[in-house]
Amino acid sequence: MSDAFNLAWKLAYVVKGLAGPALLDSLTVERKPVGDGIVRRANTGMEAHRTLWSILGLTSETRREAMQVLSRAGSEGKAARQRLNDALEATDAELQALGIQMNQIYAGSPATTVAANDKAPSNDNIDLLKQVAISTYPGYHLPHVWLAASGHSPRVSTLDLVGHGRFALLTGVGGGCWLEAAKRLSGRDGRPEIAAWSIGFQCDFMDCYRDWQRVRGVDEEGVVLVRPDHFVAWRYETASSDALSLLERALADVLSMPVA
Repeated sequence: MSDAFNLAWKLAYVVKGLAGPALLDSLTVERKPVGDGIVRRANTGMEAHRTLWSILGLTSETRREAMQVLSRAGSEGKAARQRLNDALEATDAELQALGIQMNQIYAGSPATTVAANDKAPSNDNIDLLKQVAISTYPGYHLPHVWLAASGHSPRVSTLDLVGHGRFALLTGVGGGCWLEAAKRLSGRDGRPEIAAWSIGFQCDFMDCYRDWQRVRGVDEEGVVLVRPDHFVAWRYETASSDALSLLERALADVLSMPVA
């Protein structure tokens, strides 16, 4: 599904003249590493099962021999039990591999752009096989956070605000310059539509559980620009008197288009 979604919006934008043909060059850059990782995980999983059954034995005779060795005290039994524990841990990754399903990270793609002084998150303390890397850095999937228009409104996800074939811009208190920039650029002079929302105190949506402030990665008055496929295209730390030009340049870079 992700492959199809990735292709669909890019192809549609190029056909409609909203993006340059070079945007399609990002397809392989973004999706091939994802496919390679899934294939490696599948192969590693099969190898883990082979190792496990070689330890436990595949016949009744080899199974009895394995159980005898595993039951022994001393160095031989201890080493056998350690091999079994290691093998079981390796197969556990097959069942707990949420990260390999969710961590589709396009950082460095030509269909993203990074603001000056923006820094990529460190995932050194995350098991990317089992844990989800959460960030609004360009190339990461927009994090899911619960929001609501008011205390009497049903919850909506940040993911409900983006997509639908258009770009989306998320800002907060003090981010009026970004909302105005999006309004001036959206759908004009061959540019794509941009849905613009504010999140925070007395904004379009309230941050129900204060989760957005934890993951947004920019100041309240900063901005996160999201592609039609829910991946972050660009972000900027704070408000700017040059918001219109900055947003225009970011869109042009992401879409492989000249600045109008």
